[in-house]
Amino acid sequence: MGASINELFAPGKPGLADLLALVRGSVLAVRSPGFYDPAACAAVARRMISHERRAPYQKAPLVGRIGMAYFDAETAADRARYYREATGSAQTLRETYAPHGDPIAMLCGALDELWPGGARPESIEGIPMFAGLVRLLEPGSQLRPHQDVLEWDAPGDCDAARELLAQLTANVYLRTGDAGGELELWDCGLDRKDYEERRIPGVPALDRGRLPDPVLRIVPQAGELILFNSVRLHAVTPVRDGTRVTASCFIGVRSLSAPLTYWS
Repeated sequence: MGASINELFAPGKPGLADLLALVRGSVLAVRSPGFYDPAACAAVARRMISHERRAPYQKAPLVGRIGMAYFDAETAADRARYYREATGSAQTLRETYAPHGDPIAMLCGALDELWPGGARPESIEGIPMFAGLVRLLEPGSQLRPHQDVLEWDAPGDCDAARELLAQLTANVYLRTGDAGGELELWDCGLDRKDYEERRIPGVPALDRGRLPDPVLRIVPQAGELILFNSVRLHAVTPVRDGTRVTASCFIGVRSLSAPLTYWS
């Protein structure tokens, strides 16, 4: 992959051609500067940092979140809790963003308009999933190289997750931190067997030192939307100063005529 096609800039809202380029692998990332009003970011980020429902990930306790991630729902009881909390999490976040819009709801509405098959919430167990998780990284925290693959997180008998032809990540940056916290992208991924064999013991991620250098490193800007392929390796470098705050979701792609799906 040549350096000239490593990323594609789509100011405002990404278009259909941008998404297709990402799905086909001709770009590693699509960046949309100013997707969310930068003037609103500082106030919204402050509310998220002090939010009463802020909690750590179960599998990554140094990373904060508002809303539960399906990634953390390992057991049937965890999944039941995830679905039970979905509506309340979405309502809480809408109230926290007010009077500004929810950036992930804005993105999902835009996807529904531009994708030929529309867009809807994912429902791999017959129940609509939550989309719009807010992630908080404090100084000293990072996201080590990893892959996000819905089929790995879903129950073994789930057909819906296996239908996906591509899985994208969407991040809207509400606060980038004052130093560190760069997004790193590789142009490859591992199959599940290799991934599990190389995993850091007790950590759902890989050792950056045992991997080739990332192909692309991005310094996000407040208000920016960045889309990339979550099945490929990606990471966030250690945050050195300030708190990094993002709103995020995954986007599932089946075909042009099938709806895109979204979840967190």
